[in-house]
Amino acid sequence: VERVVPKSHVIVLEAPYNYDGYHPEALALDLDRAGYTVRYLPRDAYLFGKGLTIIPKGRPVTHLYTQLTSKADYSPAPGAVRIGQTAPVTAVLVPGLAPMVVWRLPAAP
Repeated sequence: VERVVPKSHVIVLEAPYNYDGYHPEALALDLDRAGYTVRYLPRDAYLFGKGLTIIPKGRPVTHLYTQLTSKADYSPAPGAVRIGQTAPVTAVLVPGLAPMVVWRLPAAP
């Protein structure tokens, strides 16, 4: 992420939080410790609080999507760019081992 997203950007972290265990939250914590401002979609306010869904004004926004998947041809959205992945990990609701893949989503029109 640090090679692709400038620290001046606000990162909106999108993930299927109900399936991927605490892996996306661990990434969010690592990004926060690295100096990024991390926010979440309004639909995820029940997990992170309403304050963490407010995007600071006047800063560029980059949407990242994470998911545990080993499917090489998977893409969460047209135009998404795969920017990294972890070593294979396990999650409660995902059978077997799979890496957590991080995607940069295209800018919204």
